[in-house]
Amino acid sequence: MLAFLCLIPAIVLQSWVVTILWSWFAVPLGAPHIGIVSAIGLSFIVSMFSSSVQSKAKDQTLLEEVLPHYLKPIIALGMAFIVHLFQI
Repeated sequence: MLAFLCLIPAIVLQSWVVTILWSWFAVPLGAPHIGIVSAIGLSFIVSMFSSSVQSKAKDQTLLEEVLPHYLKPIIALGMAFIVHLFQI
């Protein structure tokens, strides 16, 4: 239950990153801007088709379980920012 509660801010963070990436790469192509709620829904749709089920290791700590959910969007934002700098 604690892991689930720790993931709620991670979902918001990921959705915020999706809105930024969307505005950088989709809006210039004519797509409308999206908000956090739409980004959450879009993230859920994409994760249905791209996620794999992973079994939790018995000795895995809460930090080891939750940290990747925070790092993944931050790293994606950084990499996308570099790409965005070269966008014409």
